[in-house]
Amino acid sequence: IRDSSLVQALNEAERAALRYGPAKLLARKSAATVDSTPDVGLLRGSRGTPFSRTASEFRPEDRTEVGTEAMCAVRADDVIHFGVSGKAEGTAIMEIISGVAEAGESKVFKPSFMPRIGSNSSVKDFVHGGSKTLLASFGGSVAKLELGEARAQVGDLSLSVPPLAQVLIEVNEAVINAEGIGRTHMHASWSGLGQPLVQHTEKKISALLPPLPSEGGVTVQIGDMGQTSLSYDGKIDSLALGNRLLDEDTMHGPILQLASMLNLEEVLAKILNVARVVRNILRSEGINEPKDVIPSERLARFIARCLKEIGTDGKHRADPEPSSLEKVLLGLVQEVIEAKGLDVTKVTRVLWDFLPQEAARFVKDHTAEVDFAIKWFDSVLRPTEAFQGPDPTLMEEPRPSWRYCRELQEVVPSASRLYEVANLPGKLSHDFENKLCNAGPYLTTKQVEYILRRCDMSDLSRRRFQFLLGLKQRVEKVGGGYGGPAFMPQGMAVGFFSRHSHPGLLCCDRREWQ
Repeated sequence: IRDSSLVQALNEAERAALRYGPAKLLARKSAATVDSTPDVGLLRGSRGTPFSRTASEFRPEDRTEVGTEAMCAVRADDVIHFGVSGKAEGTAIMEIISGVAEAGESKVFKPSFMPRIGSNSSVKDFVHGGSKTLLASFGGSVAKLELGEARAQVGDLSLSVPPLAQVLIEVNEAVINAEGIGRTHMHASWSGLGQPLVQHTEKKISALLPPLPSEGGVTVQIGDMGQTSLSYDGKIDSLALGNRLLDEDTMHGPILQLASMLNLEEVLAKILNVARVVRNILRSEGINEPKDVIPSERLARFIARCLKEIGTDGKHRADPEPSSLEKVLLGLVQEVIEAKGLDVTKVTRVLWDFLPQEAARFVKDHTAEVDFAIKWFDSVLRPTEAFQGPDPTLMEEPRPSWRYCRELQEVVPSASRLYEVANLPGKLSHDFENKLCNAGPYLTTKQVEYILRRCDMSDLSRRRFQFLLGLKQRVEKVGGGYGGPAFMPQGMAVGFFSRHSHPGLLCCDRREWQ
């Protein structure tokens, strides 16, 4: 798998950890990768040609950037490799069905089984007959897999799962059209799953991850725009799982070992420490829901304890009396409640004066980043400026459609002219049909549907507008359902769509559409 978002995320996390980690850690690792020759510095990656530059040509920022990338276990251009051995048996079912795509609905296709495709006329009706299309359905297929060792590798990391796992995949629904667009609904169950093993091929270290459920199942649903949902068959107690992760060495130990392979061990250890601190505060203060931090005194106490107890690993016992930090924070909280925003100077001074030594040193070493974060929170909490209304002078200017009416009508017809000609009986003139083709990409989906429904045009122009309608419907779906963690495979769905929206759509040369 190339250009995976997982690879990019791992690489960015490693680079950030090395860049913003303790200076001594970065210096120690940089010294291990830069040759100690007095005149020439050689910066070697684990599988790349050494970068050579004289010592006088090395700038500190260059050494940091190139050295950070070389020390990463996962690079930005790495490819994920999968390998699975084993045997499979099952039943594959493939049926050709007819589907009708209707605009404005949440589902792209409404499958209805086609009894036969025998004559050329039937195929032509489905291919060129408006919104009808041919779909391939794999619903009802079943596969039973008995896996040998499964292995995945990206960069210097290798993940392997022991053999003898059995997987049963049942496809409830799977339809796809000629453009690779469709939806899937299937269920996968497994048994005999062992503990995954992660290895760092360069450092020669390994970590045995916490055991996954040896038996279980998941339901996978992938929509037409790549939105993905996973639902586990059993019930997962997330609270108990989180407590085990924080308390049991058998849970967080292997995860810290994995983090060390990605140069994230210290970062993850601090995150777990902060999580234990917050859990201890929530328990001791009796905070179970967000409403429990009201009124402002309780909110100020909660924030004060979070700041002062950093690094205590959740073992601190707080004094019931208000601290000096609580009194200072109470004033800042009141200003936010009164819609005055955050005082950046005061907040910075509070961090410098009251944070534990290690946390305060981090704030001083990364003043610009911390200042940016405080200003961002200030922009979120501060009310927006009052709307002054539109500029009255703009109302006196003529609209562009009036100023350039004649020039525009020489290229494309106006909307009123379009509807007027569309309602006339008879076939469209050749000249107006060409103008309509030029205006097509700029029309709305409903206008294109109206033209297809009312205009009597040539078969060539009709196929062009049918193709255009399909593209516009896909664009609407992309705009209405883009982004979010559930859309991880969405790039593939958008890629299939983009492959068919080529520049030739704007060209009115009839030879390209024959």
